[in-house]
Amino acid sequence: MEVVKKQRLSNFELMRIISMFMIVIWHLITRSNILDHCSETIYIILKFIQYFTIVHVNSFVLVTGYFQYKSTFKINKVTSLLGQSLFYRILFVVIFSLLGIVSLSQVDIIKNVFPLDVTNNYWFLNAYVVLLCLSPFLNKLIENIDQRQHRRLIFIMILLFSIIPNLSYQSNIKNDGFMVVHFILLYFVGSYFAKYPIKNNIHFKNYSKNKKQVILIAIFCFSYLFNFLLYNFCNYLISFDSPLIREVGYYFRSGCELYSGIMVLIQSFSYFLFFETLSIRNKLINSIASLTLGVYLIHENLLVREQLYKFLNLDVDYVITSTSVVGRIFIYAILIFIICLLIEKIRVIIFKAVNKCKFIIKIKHKFHKFVIEF
Repeated sequence: MEVVKKQRLSNFELMRIISMFMIVIWHLITRSNILDHCSETIYIILKFIQYFTIVHVNSFVLVTGYFQYKSTFKINKVTSLLGQSLFYRILFVVIFSLLGIVSLSQVDIIKNVFPLDVTNNYWFLNAYVVLLCLSPFLNKLIENIDQRQHRRLIFIMILLFSIIPNLSYQSNIKNDGFMVVHFILLYFVGSYFAKYPIKNNIHFKNYSKNKKQVILIAIFCFSYLFNFLLYNFCNYLISFDSPLIREVGYYFRSGCELYSGIMVLIQSFSYFLFFETLSIRNKLINSIASLTLGVYLIHENLLVREQLYKFLNLDVDYVITSTSVVGRIFIYAILIFIICLLIEKIRVIIFKAVNKCKFIIKIKHKFHKFVIEF
């Protein structure tokens, strides 16, 4: 009898696609200088969009904790990520140098072709690789604690690495959301969601799937709007002449735009859990999702982004008053996303061909054996 292979669920794959598209929009808004050169109305609209998309990074780390906590560590996954990063760094150094778009010193070239990302070109990938390397030890801890201890661990970490540093400016436990400690926090949360699904939660198990989704959407919208309004209220306080009122504004605004901010975390958790409630199976979604990291590595490359926003005329020196810039940002985001997907697909085809070479297989085997023995 023929065994039919069960296709994996696409709910989190769809989330990866949407989150990566959010990242592109986020970068179009924050990497260009349009926020510094636009009218107040455009500024509020762009900030409104920005605060909606702020969940993107957290969602990628949450899904890693969700699946990786019960998986064995594989060195080839790390080497694959580093190889992917190195490929694009070398590729753009060669292209931009040959076309004379930029002038790179020997030091710049060496930094870009070095196997490790010493330029910190891709901060997310660097932190993510460290998280993967730590995952076997984190998994041991997760395996040996019960639900109550797991919940307490998450609460303590949120208190120490989200609430306190964002309210007290504690430098010794600083967490702006770009640090490995933040990724570890999200890893523990993601693994908690996997071990103790929302459908079995005492507060949710009596609700239908549709009701759960409505509640999660409501939590997302509340945390999103609260955070956005808090940011604007803090800006209003900062405009006062009183040093005390200004300090209060700075005090509460500090965590609004950080991935580690408490409202951003709540928004991210509800966003993630919403996709957990979905039941989708789609090969096209799975295929596109497998290419999303390439979208990040291409459009966020230092050499690319230095030229990209100039080319798109988003680095301006005049005041933008037309709301058409909002439409342009979405159109640019779609084009960047599609073009990067196509480029990444070509890279995948090339790498598949190269990885079939006996010489490459032999080198990889020796390297993996060395790491495992170590």
